[in-house]
Amino acid sequence: MKSEAWYDKEQGILFVQFAGNVSVEDFRELNAKLTAMPSEYRLRTLVDLSELSNPLWDKETRQMLASETTHTEGSKVALIGASPFIRVLARVFTKREKDSAKFFKTEQDAIKWLKEGKS
Repeated sequence: MKSEAWYDKEQGILFVQFAGNVSVEDFRELNAKLTAMPSEYRLRTLVDLSELSNPLWDKETRQMLASETTHTEGSKVALIGASPFIRVLARVFTKREKDSAKFFKTEQDAIKWLKEGKS
């Protein structure tokens, strides 16, 4: 799997980068890694979709991915690098977050938003 996740303690941000063709198994593996992290690591997450190939997931797979996506109450998720097609799919995963998930053009803008209101 080319996708990865790491926590930057200095910035207080969890970075998740999807790359290539992400299969359901790849997603489950990455999600298990995220779930194993302390919940406070998942309060501010930057998801980079710039290296993600356009997945052709069917409706059942999208529903499974949406239901298994890790979510921490009170968290903020910033997404960057999403093509219009990927944005539509990403909405499936972020629909529970409402105003706590936003798309950004640059990593700098995403990080700035994630750090707003941080104590």
